[in-house]
Amino acid sequence: MNPLVSICIPTYKQTFLLKENLDSVCAQLYQNIEVLVSDDTPDDAVKSLVETYADRLPLSYFKNSPSLGSPANWNAVLQKAKGEFVLLLHHDDQFARPDSLALLLKPFRINPAVDFSFGRNESIENLAKGKAFPWSYFNRYYRDPSLLIARNTLGAPSNVLLRRQVVQLYDERFKWIVDVECYYRLFKGGKKFAYTDQDLIKTGRHEGQITNECLNDSSIVLYENLTFAIEKIRKPKSIVVFDFYWRLLRNNNVRSVDDITVIGIEEARLPRFIRTIIKAQSKVPVTLLRKGFVSKMLMAATYAFL
Repeated sequence: MNPLVSICIPTYKQTFLLKENLDSVCAQLYQNIEVLVSDDTPDDAVKSLVETYADRLPLSYFKNSPSLGSPANWNAVLQKAKGEFVLLLHHDDQFARPDSLALLLKPFRINPAVDFSFGRNESIENLAKGKAFPWSYFNRYYRDPSLLIARNTLGAPSNVLLRRQVVQLYDERFKWIVDVECYYRLFKGGKKFAYTDQDLIKTGRHEGQITNECLNDSSIVLYENLTFAIEKIRKPKSIVVFDFYWRLLRNNNVRSVDDITVIGIEEARLPRFIRTIIKAQSKVPVTLLRKGFVSKMLMAATYAFL
């Protein structure tokens, strides 16, 4: 069985990174693929590069005018996929080894019930190896998928191969937690995963990345994480999730509900546990709250009486 795999590549400028991406696709041992490039670049630089691969890859190129932005561009290219399996491979990411795609496919051959497959992922800029986790670590997401908001252990979308039947479009309201929110829906829906304990994808970090845009604008991070809490967490089942929101509010200097309403979230929508955190932290001087031991003890006590 050699099912068709759709490799969907949303692009925006940075042809030098796209070249590394496409070279890694060319190097794959598994070659029953279609490669779909959805281009948000205003000029023809990406198109010109893609044309040089026409004799090496089964390519389809799509120009977006006007540009769609992320994650709308991701959704656009995903909807063009025809393969039995689909991989969203960002233009600034790449396969880590020639058998990466084959290894992502292997669990589906072993167990036809598998819905999505992923491995560890490796950072391009520092060549740090991805962190290994036992299968049991991921199984806990079925019991409480909100744990993903505290730590995204699946990595970037480039690291996840899905059956086309279970592909879900990304929520275009989000930039910072857009992948986590999608993974939440997969686990919430009981989709069966398979994990390969090897580095299969290299993911990059660079100045033009949306990740850095969000890191430089704390209001985006705060708004999206609070929206996630409003829509998916009535009361944290785990102190891990509670601690995540404790640190989020503390680190963003949220001292009253007014500090949240200014970023566009209505006070009436806030879950009770968020209000409880704000109230508890407002009673403690900021300098004391930022002392790790004190903050951790106060967080645990607040959670105990939630």
